[in-house]
Amino acid sequence: MNLKQFLDGCKSKNFFEEKNVVCFCGDTYPLIFINELLNFLHKKNYLAIKPQFIDLTAVNLNSILYQSFLGQSNIYFFGDFFENLGKKSKETLDVLSSYSGPHLIFTFVSNDKVIKDKIENKKFLFVELEEIDLNSFNELIGFFDKKYPALKNEHIKKIFDKLRKISLEEAITLLNYLDLINVNLFDEFSKNIHLYFSTDKSLFTLADLFFARDPKFFNLWDDIYEDYPDVFWIIYWSEQIWKASFAVMFLSQNRIQEARKISFRLPFAFINKYWKNYSQKELSNTYDFLYKADFALKTGSSFCALDLFISNHFLKKFI
Repeated sequence: MNLKQFLDGCKSKNFFEEKNVVCFCGDTYPLIFINELLNFLHKKNYLAIKPQFIDLTAVNLNSILYQSFLGQSNIYFFGDFFENLGKKSKETLDVLSSYSGPHLIFTFVSNDKVIKDKIENKKFLFVELEEIDLNSFNELIGFFDKKYPALKNEHIKKIFDKLRKISLEEAITLLNYLDLINVNLFDEFSKNIHLYFSTDKSLFTLADLFFARDPKFFNLWDDIYEDYPDVFWIIYWSEQIWKASFAVMFLSQNRIQEARKISFRLPFAFINKYWKNYSQKELSNTYDFLYKADFALKTGSSFCALDLFISNHFLKKFI
């Protein structure tokens, strides 16, 4: 089953009653998308019970799958199946592949772990995830019950004229931006959105130097700053700081798997080394500054917010 078929069917009354395992398959783990999807389905009562995330490395699988209180069914999300379980994944998959209740399980498996041909259980549903084009993005808009004015819809088409296809994670991010950005600012946003979704290595290098507080940052910053508008930089740094804050929280609690999931787009060295140099308080103060800078920019201010942001960061004034 592809994503369109799943989205078309999962709002029907008995869709999930006929399944015990829903396994999303794709090239990359779309944590944000699956989280948004499950929350939406619960909010709209397509899932009667709120899904619970289960860390498979910390529980006894049989106790989760087969125990229930007074016959009540639960809904569990196992995350990235093979990534979480490692060497135990094959043994656990054998249990899951023949599972017939009483609970409903959601999980994800990377495309390079081919298991579809090995599972014949009719209550085990595979949902194949692919990149999102304009048509499938409009399907996501309809599925999540979002409505945009005509001007925003025109800009959505312009965005996909440039991008052609984006990942599911990027599609959810774009949906959130569409909800937040004033329609009067959308012309500049859509004109430069392809820069935000670019995988240009210089941005990763820039973030790496930023979190390392390496003076080489300023040379690269000087080279690429004018390639992107201020609204892009506010969005970019806000996402970096937001993800870094959660990564610091998870790592300080030794919740390694959650830290790895939230660290998508963060420089690798941050998770391996730099996070120890930061506190949640500092990152919260930094994010608060960017929030105020964003508000000022959208209300017509032209003060040098980004210069002050960079300066305060390197001088450790957010601590």
